[in-house]
Amino acid sequence: MPKPKSAPILPESILEFRQLLARSSADERRVIAKAVESHYTDYRLNLTTEGRAPATAAKRIYEQRLLELLRKPIVHDGDMDWVQVDAMSRLVAMRFASAPGALRPFLRARSPKVRVWAADYFSWIGKDAILPSVLRLIRSKDARIAKAAIVGAGRAVVYRWASAKFRRAILRELVPLVTGRRRVPRNEAGNGLLNSAVGRYADLEQAKKSLLNRKECLHAGNHALPNVLFKLVVLRRDKPNEFSLPDAGLLWSLHDAVMVGRTATLPSGTHGTLAAILNLTADLDPARTQSECKTLLKQCEGEPQVFASIQSAMRRCRSIPEAHHCLMWMYEHPGRLSPSAERTLRAFELASFVLDEGFPAYFYDCGEHWRVAHAGLELVGEAKAAAIVTRGAKVLARTGPPADAKRARALGLSLSPSQEARLEKIGKEYARVGDGVIAAVERYIASHVRDFAAVMS
Repeated sequence: MPKPKSAPILPESILEFRQLLARSSADERRVIAKAVESHYTDYRLNLTTEGRAPATAAKRIYEQRLLELLRKPIVHDGDMDWVQVDAMSRLVAMRFASAPGALRPFLRARSPKVRVWAADYFSWIGKDAILPSVLRLIRSKDARIAKAAIVGAGRAVVYRWASAKFRRAILRELVPLVTGRRRVPRNEAGNGLLNSAVGRYADLEQAKKSLLNRKECLHAGNHALPNVLFKLVVLRRDKPNEFSLPDAGLLWSLHDAVMVGRTATLPSGTHGTLAAILNLTADLDPARTQSECKTLLKQCEGEPQVFASIQSAMRRCRSIPEAHHCLMWMYEHPGRLSPSAERTLRAFELASFVLDEGFPAYFYDCGEHWRVAHAGLELVGEAKAAAIVTRGAKVLARTGPPADAKRARALGLSLSPSQEARLEKIGKEYARVGDGVIAAVERYIASHVRDFAAVMS
Protein backbone atom coordinates (compact mmCIF):
# COMPACT_ATOMS: atom_id res chain seq x y z
CA MET A 1 0.00 0.00 0.00
CA PRO A 2 1.51 3.37 -0.95
CA LYS A 3 2.42 5.88 1.73
CA PRO A 4 0.35 9.07 2.01
CA LYS A 5 1.80 12.08 0.26
CA SER A 6 3.67 14.59 2.38
CA ALA A 7 0.83 16.26 4.24
CA PRO A 8 0.70 19.56 6.13
CA ILE A 9 1.95 18.82 9.63
CA LEU A 10 -0.96 19.02 12.03
CA PRO A 11 -3.83 20.45 9.92
CA GLU A 12 -5.02 23.59 11.67
CA SER A 13 -8.71 23.23 10.79
CA ILE A 14 -11.38 20.79 9.77
CA LEU A 15 -11.40 22.44 6.34
CA GLU A 16 -7.66 21.89 5.88
CA PHE A 17 -7.97 18.22 6.88
CA ARG A 18 -10.87 17.69 4.48
CA GLN A 19 -8.84 19.27 1.71
CA LEU A 20 -5.98 16.87 2.51
CA LEU A 21 -8.32 13.90 2.20
CA ALA A 22 -9.80 15.26 -1.03
CA ARG A 23 -6.32 15.34 -2.61
CA SER A 24 -5.54 11.74 -1.60
CA SER A 25 -6.29 8.49 -3.40
CA ALA A 26 -8.54 5.83 -1.88
CA ASP A 27 -5.55 3.84 -0.57
CA GLU A 28 -3.95 6.96 0.86
CA ARG A 29 -7.19 7.92 2.61
CA ARG A 30 -7.31 4.50 4.28
CA VAL A 31 -3.76 4.93 5.59
CA ILE A 32 -4.53 8.43 6.89
CA ALA A 33 -7.80 7.28 8.47
CA LYS A 34 -6.02 4.42 10.23
CA ALA A 35 -3.39 6.78 11.63
CA VAL A 36 -6.05 9.20 12.82
CA GLU A 37 -8.16 6.44 14.37
CA SER A 38 -5.18 5.06 16.30
CA HIS A 39 -4.65 8.48 17.85
CA TYR A 40 -8.15 9.78 18.38
CA THR A 41 -9.84 6.66 19.75
CA ASP A 42 -9.38 8.08 23.24
CA TYR A 43 -9.45 11.76 22.30
CA ARG A 44 -12.83 12.02 24.08
CA LEU A 45 -10.87 11.54 27.32
CA ASN A 46 -9.42 15.00 26.78
CA LEU A 47 -12.85 16.62 26.86
CA THR A 48 -14.72 17.87 29.89
CA THR A 49 -18.31 16.83 30.54
CA GLU A 50 -20.62 19.38 32.12
CA GLY A 51 -17.66 21.23 33.57
CA ARG A 52 -16.09 18.13 35.18
CA ALA A 53 -12.55 17.17 34.29
CA PRO A 54 -12.02 13.59 33.01
CA ALA A 55 -11.29 11.03 35.68
CA THR A 56 -7.67 10.58 36.75
CA ALA A 57 -7.63 6.99 35.48
CA ALA A 58 -8.94 8.07 32.07
CA LYS A 59 -6.31 10.81 31.83
CA ARG A 60 -3.62 8.26 32.67
CA ILE A 61 -4.80 6.03 29.82
CA TYR A 62 -4.76 9.01 27.44
CA GLU A 63 -1.26 9.98 28.57
CA GLN A 64 0.00 6.46 27.89
CA ARG A 65 -1.54 6.49 24.41
CA LEU A 66 0.28 9.77 23.62
CA LEU A 67 3.58 8.37 24.91
CA GLU A 68 3.13 5.25 22.76
CA LEU A 69 2.74 7.43 19.67
CA LEU A 70 5.96 9.30 20.48
CA ARG A 71 7.87 6.02 20.91
CA LYS A 72 6.96 4.90 17.38
CA PRO A 73 9.57 5.35 14.63
CA ILE A 74 9.56 8.76 12.99
CA VAL A 75 8.17 8.52 9.46
CA HIS A 76 7.99 10.66 6.30
CA ASP A 77 11.66 10.71 5.29
CA GLY A 78 13.01 11.52 8.72
CA ASP A 79 10.30 14.03 9.68
CA MET A 80 7.62 13.48 12.28
CA ASP A 81 4.18 12.31 11.25
CA TRP A 82 1.66 15.05 12.00
CA VAL A 83 -0.13 12.67 14.39
CA GLN A 84 3.10 12.44 16.39
CA VAL A 85 3.46 16.22 16.40
CA ASP A 86 -0.13 16.45 17.63
CA ALA A 87 0.66 13.91 20.38
CA MET A 88 3.62 16.05 21.48
CA SER A 89 1.39 19.13 21.57
CA ARG A 90 -1.34 17.44 23.61
CA LEU A 91 1.14 15.98 26.07
CA VAL A 92 2.27 19.53 26.88
CA ALA A 93 -1.16 21.17 26.61
CA MET A 94 -2.63 18.78 29.20
CA ARG A 95 0.40 19.47 31.42
CA PHE A 96 1.31 15.83 31.92
CA ALA A 97 4.34 15.36 34.18
CA SER A 98 5.89 13.00 31.63
CA ALA A 99 6.17 15.75 28.97
CA PRO A 100 9.76 16.95 29.70
CA GLY A 101 11.23 13.45 29.64
CA ALA A 102 9.24 12.42 26.57
CA LEU A 103 10.28 15.50 24.55
CA ARG A 104 13.98 15.71 25.46
CA PRO A 105 15.12 12.98 23.00
CA PHE A 106 13.50 14.88 20.13
CA LEU A 107 15.71 17.91 20.86
CA ARG A 108 18.64 15.76 19.63
CA ALA A 109 16.83 14.24 16.64
CA ARG A 110 18.63 13.95 13.29
CA SER A 111 15.90 15.85 11.45
CA PRO A 112 16.12 19.67 11.76
CA LYS A 113 12.32 19.92 11.47
CA VAL A 114 11.83 17.53 14.39
CA ARG A 115 14.27 19.54 16.53
CA VAL A 116 12.35 22.74 15.74
CA TRP A 117 8.99 21.23 16.73
CA ALA A 118 10.53 19.79 19.90
CA ALA A 119 12.12 23.13 20.87
CA ASP A 120 8.75 24.86 20.61
CA TYR A 121 6.75 22.34 22.64
CA PHE A 122 9.53 21.66 25.16
CA SER A 123 9.84 25.38 25.93
CA TRP A 124 6.04 25.64 26.19
CA ILE A 125 6.14 23.42 29.30
CA GLY A 126 7.27 26.53 31.15
CA LYS A 127 8.56 24.91 34.36
CA ASP A 128 11.49 26.35 36.29
CA ALA A 129 13.14 22.90 36.31
CA ILE A 130 13.69 23.03 32.52
CA LEU A 131 14.60 26.75 32.39
CA PRO A 132 18.37 26.16 31.84
CA SER A 133 17.57 23.91 28.86
CA VAL A 134 15.15 26.49 27.43
CA LEU A 135 17.77 29.24 27.70
CA ARG A 136 20.31 27.03 25.89
CA LEU A 137 17.77 26.50 23.10
CA ILE A 138 17.23 30.27 22.78
CA ARG A 139 21.02 30.71 22.52
CA SER A 140 21.24 28.07 19.78
CA LYS A 141 23.25 29.03 16.68
CA ASP A 142 20.40 27.54 14.60
CA ALA A 143 18.06 30.53 14.23
CA ARG A 144 15.07 28.25 13.61
CA ILE A 145 15.52 26.43 16.91
CA ALA A 146 16.11 29.68 18.82
CA LYS A 147 12.93 31.13 17.30
CA ALA A 148 10.89 28.02 18.19
CA ALA A 149 12.12 28.14 21.79
CA ILE A 150 11.21 31.83 22.08
CA VAL A 151 7.72 31.18 20.71
CA GLY A 152 7.13 28.23 23.06
CA ALA A 153 8.51 29.96 26.16
CA GLY A 154 6.49 33.08 25.39
CA ARG A 155 3.35 30.95 25.05
CA ALA A 156 3.99 29.47 28.50
CA VAL A 157 4.18 32.97 30.01
CA VAL A 158 1.12 34.25 28.14
CA TYR A 159 -0.87 31.19 29.32
CA ARG A 160 0.33 31.99 32.88
CA TRP A 161 1.91 28.59 33.25
CA ALA A 162 5.35 30.02 33.96
CA SER A 163 6.64 31.64 37.14
CA ALA A 164 7.84 35.23 37.47
CA LYS A 165 11.39 33.85 37.56
CA PHE A 166 10.84 32.09 34.21
CA ARG A 167 9.41 35.27 32.64
CA ARG A 168 12.30 37.44 33.86
CA ALA A 169 14.88 34.95 32.58
CA ILE A 170 13.29 34.83 29.11
CA LEU A 171 13.12 38.64 28.96
CA ARG A 172 16.82 38.91 29.87
CA GLU A 173 17.67 36.44 27.11
CA LEU A 174 15.71 38.48 24.56
CA VAL A 175 17.43 41.80 25.34
CA PRO A 176 20.61 41.08 23.28
CA LEU A 177 18.39 40.20 20.29
CA VAL A 178 16.10 43.24 20.40
CA THR A 179 18.98 45.67 21.07
CA GLY A 180 21.25 44.26 18.35
CA ARG A 181 24.04 43.05 20.67
CA ARG A 182 23.57 39.45 19.51
CA ARG A 183 24.36 38.83 15.86
CA VAL A 184 22.07 36.57 13.85
CA PRO A 185 22.31 35.18 10.27
CA ARG A 186 21.44 37.75 7.61
CA ASN A 187 18.83 35.54 5.98
CA GLU A 188 15.15 34.61 6.28
CA ALA A 189 15.70 32.41 9.34
CA GLY A 190 17.60 35.20 11.10
CA ASN A 191 14.89 37.73 10.34
CA GLY A 192 12.27 35.29 11.63
CA LEU A 193 14.23 34.97 14.88
CA LEU A 194 14.39 38.76 15.29
CA ASN A 195 10.67 39.09 14.56
CA SER A 196 9.81 36.51 17.21
CA ALA A 197 12.21 38.03 19.74
CA VAL A 198 10.77 41.53 19.32
CA GLY A 199 7.17 40.26 19.32
CA ARG A 200 7.63 38.15 22.45
CA TYR A 201 9.54 40.91 24.23
CA ALA A 202 6.60 43.25 23.64
CA ASP A 203 4.20 40.56 24.95
CA LEU A 204 6.18 39.80 28.10
CA GLU A 205 7.55 43.20 29.15
CA GLN A 206 5.44 44.83 31.83
CA ALA A 207 7.25 48.17 32.15
CA LYS A 208 5.19 51.26 31.32
CA LYS A 209 8.04 52.74 29.25
CA SER A 210 9.10 49.93 26.93
CA LEU A 211 12.73 49.19 26.12
CA LEU A 212 11.59 49.06 22.48
CA ASN A 213 10.88 52.81 22.65
CA ARG A 214 14.32 53.77 23.93
CA LYS A 215 17.74 54.44 22.43
CA GLU A 216 18.96 50.99 23.50
CA CYS A 217 16.86 49.58 20.64
CA LEU A 218 16.42 52.62 18.42
CA HIS A 219 19.97 53.02 17.12
CA ALA A 220 21.51 52.71 13.66
CA GLY A 221 23.64 49.68 14.53
CA ASN A 222 20.73 47.47 15.55
CA HIS A 223 20.07 44.69 13.02
CA ALA A 224 16.61 44.31 14.59
CA LEU A 225 15.73 47.99 13.97
CA PRO A 226 13.13 47.33 11.22
CA ASN A 227 11.49 44.65 13.39
CA VAL A 228 11.37 47.00 16.38
CA LEU A 229 9.92 49.87 14.33
CA PHE A 230 7.24 47.71 12.70
CA LYS A 231 6.27 46.34 16.14
CA LEU A 232 5.98 49.86 17.54
CA VAL A 233 3.64 50.82 14.68
CA VAL A 234 1.47 47.76 15.44
CA LEU A 235 1.45 48.50 19.18
CA ARG A 236 0.44 52.12 18.54
CA ARG A 237 -2.39 50.84 16.32
CA ASP A 238 -3.66 47.97 18.49
CA LYS A 239 -2.98 49.29 22.01
CA PRO A 240 -3.11 53.09 21.74
CA ASN A 241 -4.00 53.55 25.41
CA GLU A 242 -0.95 51.56 26.56
CA PHE A 243 1.49 53.02 24.05
CA SER A 244 3.91 55.92 24.42
CA LEU A 245 5.73 57.35 21.40
CA PRO A 246 9.54 57.44 21.24
CA ASP A 247 11.35 60.79 21.37
CA ALA A 248 10.89 62.77 18.13
CA GLY A 249 14.58 63.69 17.95
CA LEU A 250 15.56 60.02 18.25
CA LEU A 251 13.22 59.06 15.41
CA TRP A 252 14.42 61.82 13.09
CA SER A 253 18.07 60.95 13.72
CA LEU A 254 17.24 57.36 12.74
CA HIS A 255 15.41 58.61 9.65
CA ASP A 256 18.47 60.61 8.56
CA ALA A 257 20.79 57.66 9.22
CA VAL A 258 18.64 55.32 7.12
CA MET A 259 18.47 57.89 4.30
CA VAL A 260 22.26 57.99 3.95
CA GLY A 261 22.75 54.25 4.53
CA ARG A 262 24.42 54.46 7.95
CA THR A 263 22.44 51.58 9.46
CA ALA A 264 23.01 47.87 9.96
CA THR A 265 19.72 47.00 8.27
CA LEU A 266 19.41 45.30 4.91
CA PRO A 267 19.28 47.72 1.94
CA SER A 268 16.16 45.95 0.62
CA GLY A 269 14.26 47.06 3.72
CA THR A 270 15.21 50.75 3.53
CA HIS A 271 11.88 52.07 2.23
CA GLY A 272 9.86 49.95 4.65
CA THR A 273 11.99 51.14 7.57
CA LEU A 274 11.54 54.78 6.55
CA ALA A 275 7.78 54.31 6.21
CA ALA A 276 7.61 52.83 9.74
CA ILE A 277 9.56 55.80 11.15
CA LEU A 278 7.20 58.25 9.41
CA ASN A 279 4.19 56.43 10.86
CA LEU A 280 5.60 57.15 14.32
CA THR A 281 6.61 60.77 13.64
CA ALA A 282 3.18 61.63 12.17
CA ASP A 283 1.77 62.45 15.62
CA LEU A 284 4.92 64.27 16.77
CA ASP A 285 5.85 66.39 13.75
CA PRO A 286 3.07 66.27 11.10
CA ALA A 287 4.51 69.08 8.95
CA ARG A 288 7.92 67.47 8.34
CA THR A 289 6.34 64.00 8.15
CA GLN A 290 4.04 65.12 5.31
CA SER A 291 7.01 66.52 3.40
CA GLU A 292 9.14 63.38 3.87
CA CYS A 293 6.19 61.15 2.89
CA LYS A 294 5.77 62.97 -0.43
CA THR A 295 9.47 62.50 -1.18
CA LEU A 296 9.41 58.81 -0.27
CA LEU A 297 6.29 58.12 -2.34
CA LYS A 298 8.24 58.97 -5.51
CA GLN A 299 10.91 56.37 -4.63
CA CYS A 300 8.77 53.33 -3.81
CA GLU A 301 6.90 52.56 -7.01
CA GLY A 302 6.22 48.83 -7.24
CA GLU A 303 6.23 48.42 -3.44
CA PRO A 304 2.50 48.31 -2.56
CA GLN A 305 2.97 47.56 1.15
CA VAL A 306 5.38 50.46 1.60
CA PHE A 307 3.07 52.71 -0.42
CA ALA A 308 0.13 51.81 1.86
CA SER A 309 2.24 52.46 4.97
CA ILE A 310 3.23 55.92 3.72
CA GLN A 311 -0.40 56.74 2.97
CA SER A 312 -1.29 55.65 6.51
CA ALA A 313 1.30 58.09 7.89
CA MET A 314 -0.10 60.91 5.75
CA ARG A 315 -3.63 60.23 7.02
CA ARG A 316 -2.39 60.46 10.60
CA CYS A 317 -0.82 63.82 9.78
CA ARG A 318 -4.29 65.02 8.77
CA SER A 319 -5.85 63.47 11.91
CA ILE A 320 -7.69 60.87 9.84
CA PRO A 321 -8.13 57.65 11.84
CA GLU A 322 -6.96 54.37 10.31
CA ALA A 323 -9.62 51.80 9.42
CA HIS A 324 -7.99 49.03 11.47
CA HIS A 325 -7.68 51.30 14.50
CA CYS A 326 -11.36 52.25 14.15
CA LEU A 327 -12.36 48.59 13.95
CA MET A 328 -10.41 47.71 17.11
CA TRP A 329 -12.01 50.68 18.87
CA MET A 330 -15.48 49.55 17.77
CA TYR A 331 -14.85 46.08 19.22
CA GLU A 332 -14.00 47.65 22.58
CA HIS A 333 -16.84 50.22 22.50
CA PRO A 334 -19.86 48.55 20.86
CA GLY A 335 -22.74 50.85 19.98
CA ARG A 336 -20.71 54.06 20.26
CA LEU A 337 -20.36 54.75 16.52
CA SER A 338 -23.09 55.79 14.10
CA PRO A 339 -24.84 53.06 12.03
CA SER A 340 -23.12 54.27 8.85
CA ALA A 341 -19.69 54.15 10.52
CA GLU A 342 -20.35 50.62 11.78
CA ARG A 343 -21.48 49.46 8.34
CA THR A 344 -18.29 50.88 6.83
CA LEU A 345 -16.06 49.15 9.38
CA ARG A 346 -17.88 45.83 8.96
CA ALA A 347 -17.14 46.08 5.24
CA PHE A 348 -13.47 46.63 6.11
CA GLU A 349 -13.57 43.68 8.52
CA LEU A 350 -14.99 41.43 5.80
CA ALA A 351 -12.37 42.47 3.24
CA SER A 352 -9.47 42.05 5.66
CA PHE A 353 -10.75 38.70 6.92
CA VAL A 354 -11.34 37.20 3.49
CA LEU A 355 -7.93 38.33 2.22
CA ASP A 356 -6.22 36.70 5.23
CA GLU A 357 -8.39 33.68 6.03
CA GLY A 358 -10.88 33.07 3.20
CA PHE A 359 -14.67 33.08 2.96
CA PRO A 360 -15.43 29.91 5.00
CA ALA A 361 -13.49 31.26 7.98
CA TYR A 362 -15.21 34.66 7.70
CA PHE A 363 -18.70 33.19 7.80
CA TYR A 364 -17.72 30.99 10.74
CA ASP A 365 -16.13 33.77 12.82
CA CYS A 366 -18.14 36.84 11.76
CA GLY A 367 -21.05 35.45 9.73
CA GLU A 368 -23.69 37.14 11.86
CA HIS A 369 -22.44 40.54 10.62
CA TRP A 370 -22.50 39.81 6.90
CA ARG A 371 -25.65 41.87 6.21
CA VAL A 372 -24.16 44.91 7.94
CA ALA A 373 -20.94 44.39 5.94
CA HIS A 374 -22.98 44.07 2.74
CA ALA A 375 -24.68 47.40 3.47
CA GLY A 376 -21.26 48.92 4.13
CA LEU A 377 -19.97 47.75 0.77
CA GLU A 378 -22.88 49.44 -0.96
CA LEU A 379 -22.33 52.57 1.14
CA VAL A 380 -18.70 52.94 0.01
CA GLY A 381 -19.61 52.27 -3.63
CA GLU A 382 -18.35 48.68 -3.95
CA ALA A 383 -21.43 47.12 -5.56
CA LYS A 384 -19.43 44.35 -7.27
CA ALA A 385 -17.96 43.20 -3.96
CA ALA A 386 -21.43 43.34 -2.36
CA ALA A 387 -22.81 41.05 -5.09
CA ILE A 388 -20.00 38.54 -4.51
CA VAL A 389 -20.74 38.51 -0.76
CA THR A 390 -24.43 37.85 -1.46
CA ARG A 391 -23.49 34.83 -3.58
CA GLY A 392 -21.22 33.55 -0.84
CA ALA A 393 -23.93 33.93 1.79
CA LYS A 394 -26.42 31.99 -0.32
CA VAL A 395 -24.06 29.01 -0.40
CA LEU A 396 -24.70 28.66 3.33
CA ALA A 397 -28.47 29.15 3.28
CA ARG A 398 -31.12 30.69 1.08
CA THR A 399 -31.25 33.80 3.24
CA GLY A 400 -27.59 33.74 4.27
CA PRO A 401 -26.10 32.98 7.70
CA PRO A 402 -28.34 33.64 10.73
CA ALA A 403 -27.91 36.92 12.59
CA ASP A 404 -26.76 35.06 15.68
CA ALA A 405 -23.14 34.19 16.45
CA LYS A 406 -23.80 30.73 17.91
CA ARG A 407 -26.02 29.63 15.01
CA ALA A 408 -23.62 31.09 12.45
CA ARG A 409 -20.78 29.01 13.91
CA ALA A 410 -22.93 25.88 13.97
CA LEU A 411 -23.80 26.45 10.33
CA GLY A 412 -20.14 27.01 9.49
CA LEU A 413 -19.16 23.69 11.10
CA SER A 414 -21.83 21.79 9.17
CA LEU A 415 -20.56 22.82 5.72
CA SER A 416 -20.32 20.02 3.20
CA PRO A 417 -17.14 19.62 1.13
CA SER A 418 -18.99 20.94 -1.95
CA GLN A 419 -20.14 24.05 -0.04
CA GLU A 420 -16.59 24.67 1.19
CA ALA A 421 -15.23 24.33 -2.34
CA ARG A 422 -17.81 26.78 -3.70
CA LEU A 423 -17.06 29.27 -0.92
CA GLU A 424 -13.32 28.98 -1.57
CA LYS A 425 -13.90 29.69 -5.27
CA ILE A 426 -16.10 32.72 -4.52
CA GLY A 427 -13.57 33.88 -1.93
CA LYS A 428 -10.80 33.92 -4.55
CA GLU A 429 -13.03 36.06 -6.73
CA TYR A 430 -13.60 38.43 -3.81
CA ALA A 431 -9.87 38.56 -3.04
CA ARG A 432 -9.30 40.18 -6.43
CA VAL A 433 -11.41 43.19 -5.38
CA GLY A 434 -10.52 43.14 -1.66
CA ASP A 435 -7.75 45.72 -1.87
CA GLY A 436 -10.14 48.04 -3.71
CA VAL A 437 -12.67 47.65 -0.90
CA ILE A 438 -10.07 48.59 1.73
CA ALA A 439 -9.06 51.66 -0.30
CA ALA A 440 -12.75 52.65 -0.67
CA VAL A 441 -13.28 52.35 3.10
CA GLU A 442 -10.24 54.53 3.77
CA ARG A 443 -11.53 57.16 1.33
CA TYR A 444 -14.93 57.09 3.05
CA ILE A 445 -13.36 57.60 6.48
CA ALA A 446 -11.26 60.49 5.15
CA SER A 447 -14.37 62.25 3.80
CA HIS A 448 -16.53 61.50 6.88
CA VAL A 449 -14.06 62.14 9.69
CA ARG A 450 -16.82 63.44 11.99
CA ASP A 451 -18.49 60.02 12.01
CA PHE A 452 -15.31 58.59 13.54
CA ALA A 453 -14.45 61.50 15.87
CA ALA A 454 -15.06 59.34 18.96
CA VAL A 455 -12.13 57.11 17.95
CA MET A 456 -9.69 60.02 18.02
CA SER A 457 -10.96 61.54 21.28
